[in-house]
Amino acid sequence: MPRCSIPLCDNDEKTGGLSFHRFPLGKNDTKLLKIWLARIRRQGFTPTPTHRVCSEHFEEECFDQGSFPASASLDVCGRKRARKLKPGSVPSLKLGGKQPVAKRSSRTSASSYPHPEEVSVIAHAQVN
Repeated sequence: MPRCSIPLCDNDEKTGGLSFHRFPLGKNDTKLLKIWLARIRRQGFTPTPTHRVCSEHFEEECFDQGSFPASASLDVCGRKRARKLKPGSVPSLKLGGKQPVAKRSSRTSASSYPHPEEVSVIAHAQVN
């Protein structure tokens, strides 16, 4: 079952209206992969072909013109439509905090990480 690899994101296949996208792991995608990894800020993370990033982390302009808006994610038969990213697209929305996030263990769910609002409250309390 696809699950988003972005820290603090709980989206998975059961979350409606989303598409999931593979990391750029091709031989010619080394620079693009480095940008993706810098954006998601997960320390010690090495993506595999099974890791995905959900469509919530991409701007609408990142999707092919032939792709479908999230609201039209099902075809007339009720099957999921695949949205495709334009070449060179990078995740840029809802990427979590400014600090790198420690590597997630296989037993740790994304829900065990604090939500951005909690992080903001904690950071504000430490300043005062």
